[in-house]
Amino acid sequence: MLTHSQAKAFLVVRSSSPSPPLNEEIACYSLPYGALGFVSHFLTYYTITCLCAGRKPLWPFRKIAASKFDIILGSISLCVTTTLAIITLVRCRHSWQLVTIGIWKLGMSWLNTGIGLTTGIVAFKEERKKRKEEEEERMGNAENRNADCDQDRNRNDEQALAEDTGVEMSARPATGLSAATTTRPEKERVFDLVGNMLKKSPYTAAFWWGLLYAYSLIVGMVGLISLLVKHWSEARGPLNALTVIFFVMGLLVLLATGLLLDRITPKVDESDPRRVDLRHERRGTIGTVLEMGIIIISTVFSAWYCDWALGIMTGNLAGLPSKDNSGFYWTYFIFKRLTMLSS
Repeated sequence: MLTHSQAKAFLVVRSSSPSPPLNEEIACYSLPYGALGFVSHFLTYYTITCLCAGRKPLWPFRKIAASKFDIILGSISLCVTTTLAIITLVRCRHSWQLVTIGIWKLGMSWLNTGIGLTTGIVAFKEERKKRKEEEEERMGNAENRNADCDQDRNRNDEQALAEDTGVEMSARPATGLSAATTTRPEKERVFDLVGNMLKKSPYTAAFWWGLLYAYSLIVGMVGLISLLVKHWSEARGPLNALTVIFFVMGLLVLLATGLLLDRITPKVDESDPRRVDLRHERRGTIGTVLEMGIIIISTVFSAWYCDWALGIMTGNLAGLPSKDNSGFYWTYFIFKRLTMLSS
């Protein structure tokens, strides 16, 4: 039996024991970080930009065509990356900070693969709608031609009958179908959940996927800040330099965006009687774009900052996986890139 003083001493020693270094804790973390994570996120942002613009990521000069292949790619990528990310969360359950960062990366995976999947569905729906409209147009033209032929035939028969009987038949209503009766307005398509989001603009679904990612980003930033506070003293110099670099880069991008907006936005004519309202409208437009720019820059730069910060704190700046995690790591990396093959 331990005495009270011995038990107290044991608890003090155990509580004061240092926590394991991050490079040991992160052994369970099989998602990209460091330089490889930076490259992965760069490719992800590039792919998302192309897909939202309806362009092929591998050849952005061409538009995305309707193909079930894109839907299959998005589905496979979503399932595989989600499964691997969840396995990582379970393996890192002893470190809540890594779990929150893993949730952040899971949200990024959903953003990437979700937009790829949605874009494929949109392209397929648009192509099917176009084919249906063309088929209805061809059928309508054929019916109109048949109706015109019937009207001409009936008119000739009536004229021949009038000449034989001497009775005027011009007032007799013509038979056959008219163009007005053969053309009917197309009924509004009953869209599913994805279709409802895309009813006005086909690629606005990116907003909903982005909103989901924003929640995961907030969760992940909590864990990242906790790790920074915990390990800042171990790598104070590199982390200070990294923070300053990203802060300055963000300010420069915002400044360049503001100057560009000031140049491309039409100036207000001082002789215009509506110059006060136009001036307020111009300022509001620039302010709104800058606010959106701040959100986008914060989103993009925060993921890149997290990649480099984890690389610095773990002493693995390249972000290379261990031998035990290499298969798991590269499988996730490759399947996350499947949306780049959208055609």
